[in-house]
Amino acid sequence: MPVIGRLYLDGVTGIAPALASIYWGPMTLVMIVGLIMLAVGAIDLARAVWRSRVLPRWGGVALAAGLALWLPLLSRPVRIMDGLMIGVGGLWLAWGIWRKSAQAAEAAEAYSVP
Repeated sequence: MPVIGRLYLDGVTGIAPALASIYWGPMTLVMIVGLIMLAVGAIDLARAVWRSRVLPRWGGVALAAGLALWLPLLSRPVRIMDGLMIGVGGLWLAWGIWRKSAQAAEAAEAYSVP
């Protein structure tokens, strides 16, 4: 963070002066709006996966829950668990996509003329 770097180079040893310039301003608004949009998009993704019945439903739910609950200000163990949810959900969906594409390739091969 540039503000903390400038304070350090100026010889300031306490972090308190930097907190106001970091957490109170347009950056906070941008982060809050971005996190809300991430949550809305994740929930919409989960709903689409659930309704499509093509990909693993619970994989979509796990990914969406992890993304919707992602908050960088939480403690490290909570962020780790959240990252695991995102990873498991993403891998589950990727496995579903890979499986469906393999099935489609087999079906296309079966119907092709030699």
